[in-house]
Amino acid sequence: MNNVKSGPCVVCGHRSEDLSESFEILFFNCPRCGLFRITYEAKEFVENLSEKHLISGFIREEHVRRRKPFIKKSDLAQIISTAPREVLELMDRLLLNLQAMMIPKIGPVAIAPGEDYSLGYCENEEVFNYIIEMLRADGFVKSSTSPSYNLTVTPNGWRRIREISTENRMTSKQAFVAMAAAEEYNQIYLEGIEPAIRATGFDPYLAKAHKDPRMIDNRILREIRKSRFLIADVTGHRQSVYFEAGYALSLGLVVFWTCDKKDKKNCAFDTRQFYHVFWQNTDELKADLIDFIGANIH
Repeated sequence: MNNVKSGPCVVCGHRSEDLSESFEILFFNCPRCGLFRITYEAKEFVENLSEKHLISGFIREEHVRRRKPFIKKSDLAQIISTAPREVLELMDRLLLNLQAMMIPKIGPVAIAPGEDYSLGYCENEEVFNYIIEMLRADGFVKSSTSPSYNLTVTPNGWRRIREISTENRMTSKQAFVAMAAAEEYNQIYLEGIEPAIRATGFDPYLAKAHKDPRMIDNRILREIRKSRFLIADVTGHRQSVYFEAGYALSLGLVVFWTCDKKDKKNCAFDTRQFYHVFWQNTDELKADLIDFIGANIH
C-alpha cells in the first residue's frame, strides 16, 4: 500500500490510519469503525451526510461479523434506509453485535464507550451508555458500570437474540434464488422462478445478478440470512447451489428444491429425501412454485 499516514476517519472523524491504495479507493483502519475501504465517490457523499453514524455503525458491524466492508455510493441508500434508529432497534442491534463478538469464545466483551459506540449504531457516547443501561434493565446483559464495560449476555439476552433472528426472517419479503450461473439456465429464472416469486408477493434475490468479486461470498451468506425462504434449482448440479441450500437449512429456512426432470437422475444422493419439483417446462415450474410457496409460507 502507498502513502500510509494518520488523519481523521472519513466516516466518523476519529483519528485513524489512512492506508490509501489507489486514486479510486481509500483504505482506512479506524479504531471506531474498523478496517474498511471506500470509494472516493462514496466518500464525497458521506461528507455531506447528516447521519454519518449510521455508516459507521454498518462498517463496524461488518467488521465484527468478520466481513470486509467496501463502501460504494450505490450501497449507501440501502445502508441508510435499513439502519436501526429507534431505541428498541438499537438495543437489538447491539445485542446481536455482542453475540458476534463472543464467537468463538463465549465470555465478557470489553467495551470502551468512547470508541465503541458505533457497535450500537449510536450517534455518540451518551446514547450508547443509555442503550447499555436499557439492555441491563431488561436483563439482557450484565456489566460493570461506565466509563468502561465488561458486557456479558445473560440467558434472557440469548433468548432475545433467538427471537430477533426469527422475527427478522418471518417479516422478510426476500426470496433467495440459488441456481447455476451459466446463461443457458437464464430462461429457468426469467420465465419460471422469478414470476412465481413475484406472484406470491416476494422479491427475488438472484446471487449471480450481483457480481462483485470482493464481496460475493459474504454477500451471499448475508442475503440468505435476510431471506424468508430459498429456492434451489439444482439443474446442472453446481456445488455452490447445494452449499447455499444447506446453509439456509442450517438457519431454519424453508428450502424449495426444483430440477429439470431430464436431470433428475443426477440429483445428489444426500438431498433426495427432500421433495423436489421436477419440471418439464418453465410454465410448469412457475405454477408448481406458486402453489408450494402459497401453501408453505405464511
